[in-house]
Amino acid sequence: MDQLPHPRPRRASLTRLASAVPQALLRGASDGSITGIQYDSRIIRPGDLFVALRGADFDGHDYIDRAIANGAAALLVEAAHESPIPQILVPDSRAALAPIAGRFYDHPSRELEVIGLTGTDGKTTTSFLVDHILRHAGGVTGLIGTVGIRIGSDISYTLPHQTTPESNLFQGYLREMVEHGVTHAVVEATSHGLAMHRLDTTRFGIAGVTNMTHEHLEYHGTVERYWRAKASLVERVASEGGVVVLNADDAGAMSAEPYATGARVLRTSSSGNPAEIIALNIEIRATGTSFTVNVQGVVAGIDMPLIGGFNVDNALIAIGIAHATGVSLATIATALRTATGVPGRMQLID
Repeated sequence: MDQLPHPRPRRASLTRLASAVPQALLRGASDGSITGIQYDSRIIRPGDLFVALRGADFDGHDYIDRAIANGAAALLVEAAHESPIPQILVPDSRAALAPIAGRFYDHPSRELEVIGLTGTDGKTTTSFLVDHILRHAGGVTGLIGTVGIRIGSDISYTLPHQTTPESNLFQGYLREMVEHGVTHAVVEATSHGLAMHRLDTTRFGIAGVTNMTHEHLEYHGTVERYWRAKASLVERVASEGGVVVLNADDAGAMSAEPYATGARVLRTSSSGNPAEIIALNIEIRATGTSFTVNVQGVVAGIDMPLIGGFNVDNALIAIGIAHATGVSLATIATALRTATGVPGRMQLID
């Protein structure tokens, strides 16, 4: 399967794109237009803006000549290049890519509800539960995460290397979702994706934080930086006056609460901690799990074909997110009866 989004063809002036980055310097002819954005020189098409990204073991500036040979119309670079085509010179090409991609695709996150899920564990399962509930409630959904991209019921893409795609791809997927009538996009927001600007300029209305433990320190360096990267999603939702759902049983997740000022905060607990969403009477069986959930005084019985106490925690986050979108608790309970979770993860085998 292809991994590139396929929204309707579009065109934007180079000047308009460059103006999305305050520090940008446009060199060369400024009256050209751009019909696509790519950071892989091998798939450049005539009319594309080539973005020279720097990574831990590569430098996109080394592939500028190949990009030009393949038809690049302009460059986004951190270092000036002796080139016959225009170039946008910026301090950080990856950081600049996000606002440029947002402008190129006309900020699709403003046209649908984008829900972000972050945490060390449980993101994928919780995203599937949220997606399942919203679809059961009549929504048209999209998914972006570990298992790939899904747009509505019929369109899917693979992402072999990144749970959170680079911002040009991410904005393209969101635009394609809008074009296909998607009402809610459920996104796994990884710490790498957040720290590397892949989700910059995206408007998130709801965020869920499953838990935060000691992971990815090879990239972030310290636990504090790792947790801070995760908390930036909460901060972004708070700036929009959105809803943040936090696992009150996890100290790491609750470390994000100070960044939620301005948001409506819903805490979840299966262990008796103070929370707005509480699981009681938990029964874990070989074929599934049941519990009573209390959502701010409204009570329902939950019976789902998922096993393990961790899936109770995942379900509570999903319940909080679905509740925040306006789905009734009765509808949520009905949907969870048929929730199968992520294919291949903790599934029953006959």
